[in-house]
Amino acid sequence: MDSQSAAYLAMGIAVGLGAIGPGLGMGAAVAAAIDGTVRQPEAEGKVRTLMFIGLAFMEALALYALVIAFILLGQASKPTEQTVKQVAAPHQVEAIKE
Repeated sequence: MDSQSAAYLAMGIAVGLGAIGPGLGMGAAVAAAIDGTVRQPEAEGKVRTLMFIGLAFMEALALYALVIAFILLGQASKPTEQTVKQVAAPHQVEAIKE
């Protein structure tokens, strides 16, 4: 496996795992907020506000995973020395290294 395909694989894993955690957390938070609202309807405003703040933090974690995936994608698109040797003439390889 070359470095480019490894970076694409790492990108998929980063986004996948980065979405699973916040997704489970968001589901649990919404379920707890609904349960709290059913038990104490007069506290609905406070519960809803705190739930949305928590959901925003969880969504930020998922976005961090997406940013890391894009960084990995940027690393995957950089040509490696082996790739350069395959497609470039010998005098161009030295120019690319500099």
